[in-house]
Amino acid sequence: MADAAVTARYAAKTLVLELLMKHDLPTNAAGQYNVEAGTRWISAMERDLREFYVPGGSQNNDGVLQLCNAGTELSNIKSTDIHTVQSVLHYHKELAARKTRTSAAGKTYEPEITTRSDANDEAERINTRVQTVIGVKEAIAEAITSKFGANITNSVLRTADGSDFKSVNEWVVEELLDAIRQGADRPTTAEIHNQLGTLFNFSFNFQQKVQQNYDTMNANAGKLKSVGIQLNPSILGFLLLHNVERAQRHEWGRDFRTSIQTIRKKYPYNHIHDATSISDMLAEFAGADAVRNLAEAPSSLPEQANAVDLISQLLRGQDDTYETDDESATHMERAAAVQSDSESSADTRRSRKRTDKRDNRGRSNSRYRGKSRNRRDDSIECKHCEKVGRRPNHYGITEDKCYLNPKRKGWRPEWACERLDIEYVPEKHFRDKKKKDDKE
Repeated sequence: MADAAVTARYAAKTLVLELLMKHDLPTNAAGQYNVEAGTRWISAMERDLREFYVPGGSQNNDGVLQLCNAGTELSNIKSTDIHTVQSVLHYHKELAARKTRTSAAGKTYEPEITTRSDANDEAERINTRVQTVIGVKEAIAEAITSKFGANITNSVLRTADGSDFKSVNEWVVEELLDAIRQGADRPTTAEIHNQLGTLFNFSFNFQQKVQQNYDTMNANAGKLKSVGIQLNPSILGFLLLHNVERAQRHEWGRDFRTSIQTIRKKYPYNHIHDATSISDMLAEFAGADAVRNLAEAPSSLPEQANAVDLISQLLRGQDDTYETDDESATHMERAAAVQSDSESSADTRRSRKRTDKRDNRGRSNSRYRGKSRNRRDDSIECKHCEKVGRRPNHYGITEDKCYLNPKRKGWRPEWACERLDIEYVPEKHFRDKKKKDDKE
């Protein structure tokens, strides 16, 4: 084996080790890393491997990234894979003979390499490639051991009794990556739920282009794979469409309206989005991004900071409700879009019971203490609610004050604006206007 192949192993190990040691691994006070920290470190390592040149190139132009996947060509390379002039000449002779035997047209193939000079050059190239890959593999093992600790890598790199190290040919990089994931501080279900909720409540920053926002959201979804949750494209497609539909109701998002109409014509509301439809939507929104003024948009959608967790809202079957107390309207209108009718009704009944217990202690001992929702005297059939598909009745609110009445003057919650397909105006605008009118 030529000197170039021998030095290639050491050079590759030194260079890759220097790259990987630059990546930080955050830990807690006890020196323990969590799943997200481990995943980020692995991602940084994979980025370096993808950009690292290996002699002879790689199948997908991804450097030595294939080392991370067991069963690939690079992962199967052994340090003992040594090629000579004779082995190269024999390989090409056998290859030509095999092509000749399998040729349907009876064509005779000649070996591509026939001279010892060419065979020597080819052998040196292959040997350099092999030793480069082995050097990278050794660098990965050393970097992981240094960053994560020998207690993480010993099960992979040492023999069963722990008395000695295994040969570099007896383990694969994928086993080290699995050891990193298994050795991470186990997240609680509450932490995983928070990550999932953060993704579902992800608000696009429309001062950036839609593609940038989607890439960020998709990256956040990818992080959930490390905790056993994989979101399919239909969910990401829905979240993409949800954010842009909210934006197009505002004046600064008017350029999205044509794109939304095009998408609605092409895909029905119950379409299960996949990579193809997401690509179509991103292409439509890219056209709108090209003509709109990004500086007009806010950094986040209005009231998004107070949005309830969408997952909890869907699971609990919450619906929009109204507030009947005018004195607390400002406070309760903010909660109107997310407080369930059942909870509101239950609170009213409990309040009534406490009042009756204090003020009318001598009443009948009947087991029945109140009226059901359907029997309330102040139930009002509302044509505005019925028109948009909402439950066609509410309580203590007349039709003219209904949020879904197109002629209503004053603030409406965002859910009502979405139902009416009109632009949402923040509540602060109406408060400021009222103060101005009072002064005048």
